Amino acid sequence: MQRSTDTKTYNTRAHSSAKSIARSAIGVAFIAVCSVIAIPIGTVPVTLSVFGIMLVALLLSPAETFLAVITYIVLGAIGLPIFSGGGSGLAVLTGPTGGFILAYPLMTGIISLFKLLYQKRLRSSSVKYTTFCFLVCIATLPVCYLCGTLQFMAYASVDFKVALLTCVVPFILPDVAKAVLAVWLSTKIRARLGSEGI
Repeated sequence: MQRSTDTKTYNTRAHSSAKSIARSAIGVAFIAVCSVIAIPIGTVPVTLSVFGIMLVALLLSPAETFLAVITYIVLGAIGLPIFSGGGSGLAVLTGPTGGFILAYPLMTGIISLFKLLYQKRLRSSSVKYTTFCFLVCIATLPVCYLCGTLQFMAYASVDFKVALLTCVVPFILPDVAKAVLAVWLSTKIRARLGSEGI
């Protein structure tokens, strides 16, 4: 009887782990697709990367999100053309826009952990889930901007003002719009598939 129970527990855990890995794989693919779509407007192109990582963080668990983002970065670093505009390699990560990519684990970590906090502790609060998630997504943008700007300054040898005008100012409104879309779409997906998301 004990062996049967242990086997059932093992199978349940294995099934759960397989589902988590599958969700992370979907997250990697989605981020990659969003990143490849790029509109060149200068040194820093407009992409859907921020939208992709926000949506993945809002749908997956913190562990699944971390695995998805790290896998995305590693796959891009070793040569898969999944960075902005189909770029790849360590040269992208150490180049003028690499700081933005390296900020993704921090951004998604903040979003997924605060989402979990809301679900565990703040569900009964007066703050709506969508409002909370939107504010958290917006709060992660300075993290992305700071990492991207500092690396751009070091790479291009420009001052903070020039880097700010190049790397931040043109992207504020589009990134806010991406946050709105990510929160809206995540609530629709979760409502359709249940609290487990994808």
